Amino acid sequence: MSFQTTLITALALTALTASAKAFAEPLPALYWELNYGQIQTDSPNLNLDIVSATLGANLTQHLAIEGFIGTGIGTETFNREPSTIEAQVNHIYGFSLKPNYALNDKITLFGKLGYRWSQEELKETNGAAQATFDSKGWLAGIGGEYKVFDHFYVNSAYSILETEDGDNANLLNIGIGQQF
Repeated sequence: MSFQTTLITALALTALTASAKAFAEPLPALYWELNYGQIQTDSPNLNLDIVSATLGANLTQHLAIEGFIGTGIGTETFNREPSTIEAQVNHIYGFSLKPNYALNDKITLFGKLGYRWSQEELKETNGAAQATFDSKGWLAGIGGEYKVFDHFYVNSAYSILETEDGDNANLLNIGIGQQF
């Protein structure tokens, strides 16, 4: 066998081995969550209920990336003399990085840092005026998960939502999730 044939054979075997190893690496673990949340604002004092769905991927053992989409459920009424105004969340969506740390095989603590967009609607109850406005900003939060079964868990989280007017909102979430 000539040197050239040996070299080509060695390179081909190396390429095949490297390709097989690349395909043997597991894909990121995916997960979904269904959450109920409440957005709390101070000015005006509102508690707006939302439901949201999240799809995420664990990039490493301690870091995930996720996207979420949600909608408001119900309205909250507040008085702004001389009118009574109803407020609701039309939709909310965004993405976040989620660093996490497993305390044991059941409990995981996590943080969140991301960006979100939302649309809210305000209208007078007598129908005289209505306004829809878009909001966007950073979000940061902390939370935890408790694994109930092998791939199912419950979670809870608290996040601060930056608002454009400087009156940040609080978001409290509880939910269920499944890891694939």
